[in-house]
Amino acid sequence: MKNKELIRANEIISGDRLSSSDSFATLIEHDLNELLKEYFEIDKKPIVSMEKRAGEMIVNVNFKASSIKKFICIE
Repeated sequence: MKNKELIRANEIISGDRLSSSDSFATLIEHDLNELLKEYFEIDKKPIVSMEKRAGEMIVNVNFKASSIKKFICIE
Protein backbone atom coordinates (compact mmCIF):
# COMPACT_ATOMS: atom_id res chain seq x y z
CA MET A 1 0.00 0.00 0.00
CA LYS A 2 1.07 3.53 -0.65
CA ASN A 3 1.36 6.01 2.21
CA LYS A 4 -1.82 7.81 1.10
CA GLU A 5 -3.74 4.52 1.13
CA LEU A 6 -2.44 3.70 4.62
CA ILE A 7 -3.57 7.10 5.91
CA ARG A 8 -7.03 6.55 4.39
CA ALA A 9 -7.26 3.04 5.87
CA ASN A 10 -6.38 4.47 9.29
CA GLU A 11 -9.08 7.15 8.90
CA ILE A 12 -11.67 4.49 8.02
CA ILE A 13 -10.72 2.33 11.01
CA SER A 14 -10.82 5.34 13.34
CA GLY A 15 -14.20 6.33 11.95
CA ASP A 16 -15.54 2.83 12.56
CA ARG A 17 -14.45 3.06 16.18
CA LEU A 18 -16.23 6.39 16.57
CA SER A 19 -19.39 5.12 14.90
CA SER A 20 -19.57 2.33 17.47
CA SER A 21 -19.23 4.92 20.23
CA ASP A 22 -23.04 5.01 20.72
CA SER A 23 -23.08 1.46 22.04
CA PHE A 24 -19.92 2.16 24.01
CA ALA A 25 -21.49 5.30 25.48
CA THR A 26 -24.55 3.26 26.49
CA LEU A 27 -22.33 0.83 28.39
CA ILE A 28 -20.51 3.69 30.12
CA GLU A 29 -23.83 5.35 31.01
CA HIS A 30 -25.05 2.14 32.65
CA ASP A 31 -21.83 1.69 34.65
CA LEU A 32 -21.77 5.35 35.71
CA ASN A 33 -25.39 5.18 36.81
CA GLU A 34 -24.59 2.23 39.07
CA LEU A 35 -21.57 4.06 40.53
CA LEU A 36 -23.14 7.50 40.91
CA LYS A 37 -26.28 6.25 42.63
CA GLU A 38 -24.05 5.14 45.51
CA TYR A 39 -23.26 8.83 46.12
CA PHE A 40 -26.26 10.76 44.77
CA GLU A 41 -30.04 10.61 44.62
CA ILE A 42 -30.18 10.56 40.83
CA ASP A 43 -33.15 12.19 39.09
CA LYS A 44 -31.91 11.72 35.56
CA LYS A 45 -29.51 9.00 34.40
CA PRO A 46 -26.07 10.03 33.11
CA ILE A 47 -25.68 11.00 29.48
CA VAL A 48 -22.22 10.53 27.98
CA SER A 49 -20.97 12.33 24.89
CA MET A 50 -17.63 11.64 23.26
CA GLU A 51 -15.77 13.61 20.63
CA LYS A 52 -12.43 12.95 19.04
CA ARG A 53 -10.48 16.20 18.80
CA ALA A 54 -6.81 16.65 17.92
CA GLY A 55 -5.96 13.03 18.67
CA GLU A 56 -7.70 13.05 22.05
CA MET A 57 -11.12 12.00 23.27
CA ILE A 58 -13.23 14.68 24.91
CA VAL A 59 -15.71 12.95 27.23
CA ASN A 60 -18.59 14.78 28.89
CA VAL A 61 -20.88 13.28 31.50
CA ASN A 62 -24.13 14.98 32.50
CA PHE A 63 -26.67 13.82 35.07
CA LYS A 64 -29.17 15.38 37.42
CA ALA A 65 -29.22 14.65 41.13
CA SER A 66 -31.54 15.93 43.83
CA SER A 67 -29.08 15.41 46.67
CA ILE A 68 -25.86 13.86 47.88
CA LYS A 69 -26.36 10.72 49.93
CA LYS A 70 -25.15 10.68 53.52
CA PHE A 71 -22.20 8.43 54.10
CA ILE A 72 -20.01 7.34 56.96
CA CYS A 73 -16.23 7.69 56.88
CA ILE A 74 -14.34 4.68 58.14
CA GLU A 75 -11.11 5.57 59.90
